[in-house]
Formats: sequence, structure tokens, C-alpha cells
Amino acid sequence: MTIEFSIPNGSMRICAEEFFKGAGMAKIRRMFKMLQESGIDDSRRQEILVWLRDQASKMHRCAEYWAERYVDGFTEYKESEVQYERLKSPCYAEFTQDKEALKAAREKVAFAKREALASKSEYQQAKKMRDRYQKSIDILVEVIK
Repeated sequence: MTIEFSIPNGSMRICAEEFFKGAGMAKIRRMFKMLQESGIDDSRRQEILVWLRDQASKMHRCAEYWAERYVDGFTEYKESEVQYERLKSPCYAEFTQDKEALKAAREKVAFAKREALASKSEYQQAKKMRDRYQKSIDILVEVIK
């Protein structure tokens, strides 16, 4: 979505996707104030509001997906870690001195841990973006009444 409005020296076009990803709350507030001063009509304000709500909803669904992936990945990580410990310890029936089997089990643990951490990172990023869009909605409603 492109947001266009006039400024004292001409006009400004902002790519909303990129702007909201990188801008801080102060810059978002400033942009909305400049939008207000340029004489935004109600239909354009509603269009921006609907777009922000759609983006917040999309990020919410994305965060839910990554949260589920993280739980599954963390469970797999813990299970593979327990299995590896059983392979190493002579106290368990699964004990082995086969270096290849131990190496494969160790690699499985490392892979599961990387997957779980990657999912957690994606979840945190999606949650951050959802919160950013929600705060932007609040600012838009506050600034443009």
C-alpha cells in the first residue's frame, strides 16, 4: 500500500509495508500528523485503518503459527536430548559405544535445537510486528479524529 499526502515542499509517497516495518513510533506519529495536516479525507483514513488492522491480524496468525512450531520443535529437541543421554549412559538399555550412532544422535539434538530457536525467533518477530501495527492503529485514531 502506498500512502500519499502533500507536505510544505511538495508531496510525499510512502510504501506502508516498508515504513511500518522500520519506523519507530515517533516517526509513525509524525507521519500521521503530517497526513492530518495535509487534509486527509475520511475514506482514505478508513482505508489506512483497515490495512493496518489486516496487517495486525496477519501478524497475529503468523505468531500463532510460529508459537505452535516452537512448542513442537522444543518438544522434539527435549525428546532427542533424552534419547542421546540414554545412548551415552550405560545405565540404560539403549546404551551404545557406536561413535556413528552417538554422532547422529548428537546432530539430531543440535538440529532440533536450531529449529526450535529459529521458530522462537520468528514468533518473537511476528509478535513484535503485530504490536507495532496495533500501536500504529492507536496512534492513527488518536492523531486523526
